[in-house]
Amino acid sequence: MSILVRTCIPLVAHICFVLASAHGDTVFARISALFQFDSYWFESITRNGYVNSGPMSFPLNKEEHNIAFYPGYSIAGYLISQMTRLAHWISLLLAAFLFTGGFWYYFARLSTLLRIPLIVFFLLALSFLSFPGTFFLTTAYAESMMLCFGMAFLCERIKDSPTNILKAGSIGFVAFFSHIRGVFFLLPATLLTLFHSREGKESHQNITHKSSYAFALSSLIALLAPACFYLYCWCNWGDPWIMEKTTQAGWYHRGADLLWPFQLSNYSLELQSSTPAWYAVNPLEFGRLLGTALTILIPLMLIWNILSYKVSSEHSPFGIETYLYASALLTHYGLLAAMATNPVHDSSPMYTYIRYGIMPWLILLLALGCDMTRTTGWRRWLRAAPALCTIVPFFVVQWYFIQRFTRGIWVS
Repeated sequence: MSILVRTCIPLVAHICFVLASAHGDTVFARISALFQFDSYWFESITRNGYVNSGPMSFPLNKEEHNIAFYPGYSIAGYLISQMTRLAHWISLLLAAFLFTGGFWYYFARLSTLLRIPLIVFFLLALSFLSFPGTFFLTTAYAESMMLCFGMAFLCERIKDSPTNILKAGSIGFVAFFSHIRGVFFLLPATLLTLFHSREGKESHQNITHKSSYAFALSSLIALLAPACFYLYCWCNWGDPWIMEKTTQAGWYHRGADLLWPFQLSNYSLELQSSTPAWYAVNPLEFGRLLGTALTILIPLMLIWNILSYKVSSEHSPFGIETYLYASALLTHYGLLAAMATNPVHDSSPMYTYIRYGIMPWLILLLALGCDMTRTTGWRRWLRAAPALCTIVPFFVVQWYFIQRFTRGIWVS
């Protein structure tokens, strides 16, 4: 019953907030408005499969070059379309809503495995709901599938069973097959494995070693997903890196400086005169502010946790929340590095981090939940300050993003 409550309440709140914030006169119009931008590329793959023909030049034609997206989400949309006979775009949106429900289920399940109290869980859920990029889970984008199976992969890691190699590997395979960014779930999974091995007593070392081997094997199975995609590209077009070449042709130039969050000289809330004033503020600066805030906040919370941790033992000097804080830090900087080396649009990386920041924020909230669980009274709510202080401004910014997105105005 606890998992059902933890799943349904945030899921209903999530869908209601997105639909209430979307542009449209009817519920169907608001749902339809969630199909924008990259959604058309996924629809092209669902309808025609991968196509790569003709010269590459900006802007790319969806009917000639759609190889720049991983296949997992499009396959899910195709299967739903075949089973229900619905239009491809409706099937992709339906898949996104189903995967969003799966994400909240595994978020709830993970919180129970971490023994996070109900009131703390709802604070974490509210904080995650408010994050500006969270609405992408309900759009026809691959985020919902990646996060759903990524959280399921972490659940298997928390259970720390050496017998679930194939199950965990298969779940990770699907997560990585939906988006290459899912590979970053290996960072918290690896540190959780380290936590379990450190926590093991001498008489149980064989068990912890088996768990480490099981994790390594399941990770290798999961990593077969991008390997299979590159092999597919090689077999069909004779070039395993055709995806990267297609992406580079579709964007203006190579990536930005790794330290872009600290480039403070260009901060401005630029008004775009070609759009109505009430949503004319340039949204890209919010991405810059967000990246800067997490670059400062996550290390501070990790240091605070290390300095304030008083319960230690010979085998486990820190709690599981310390490992999760470290995971959030590594994920954040790993994504910054990925953004700095990948081809990007003029408006990136500020725009990109609105989506990329979901993962480190999610892991940070899990760490915060574990941190709050081991404290009581005013100290618990003092630790919750970062989540509490950001809820209202994040919801306002997300509402603004949803309005722009569903009106077809994003980065212009």
